[in-house]
Amino acid sequence: MAAAIAYRADQDTRNELYNGVIAGEDDYVSALANEIRRTWKAFNLRCYLHSQKLNRLQESTFGCDALILFKEAAKAKLCLFEAKYPRICSQSYYQWDSMQTSSQISHFSDQLRRQARWIHLAAIWELFVLECKPGVRHSHFDIWGSTCIWHNPVLKYDHFCRTSDKWNNDQLIDLLRRVKKPPFSTRQANLFDVLTSVLSCKAGFPIPIENGFLRITSSDRVSEVRVPSNLENMEQSIPNFCEEYGVKHFLCLELNDEA
Repeated sequence: MAAAIAYRADQDTRNELYNGVIAGEDDYVSALANEIRRTWKAFNLRCYLHSQKLNRLQESTFGCDALILFKEAAKAKLCLFEAKYPRICSQSYYQWDSMQTSSQISHFSDQLRRQARWIHLAAIWELFVLECKPGVRHSHFDIWGSTCIWHNPVLKYDHFCRTSDKWNNDQLIDLLRRVKKPPFSTRQANLFDVLTSVLSCKAGFPIPIENGFLRITSSDRVSEVRVPSNLENMEQSIPNFCEEYGVKHFLCLELNDEA
């Protein structure tokens, strides 16, 4: 049920983007998360959502702007995704990536490297927003909602196939064209696909909740993070957590047997 709720919310959000109700990737993710929360609560299921603007200089510890926590009893699954709005339909040559002077790699490449430090614990994907009318097919993108690609094939493409300093729409379309073939051997997906994988134990890992927190450590052992996981006091703890770790959108959904 959770995967279906999220995908339906994604379709509604894409329709709002098409009609000019929202603009930009931050607005898209915020509207998407709000719609998921609204539907979740309509089923009398517990949830919590927090979105906030961050200091422009703040880089995300996780390389992602959005975090979803699926909580069940004393365990939770951590999901992370980075949203990009490449404006494929309206501005095919739109520059959605940029170079970083400090690291001499592109911003998106840097985000992918940050994400790689958490892939041993979290389900991570890249979410590409499409502004075409829902139901209209465009290249290899999802026909109804946003297009999701798991982190690993995107990182492989970034390392071995990318031909310019910055990501661009030609390379994104090339990635979508290649993902079904080795060395990627996956496929482009949508929110229903990725969340079905998460909730059917094909992606991500259940992490025990200890004293109201998920305790996670990066693969290089440099970063140790305590993710607030107690719905009762998230209003007090989440804003500081988001500011410290560069998370713009935090959504916690409590599961039951039906969800």
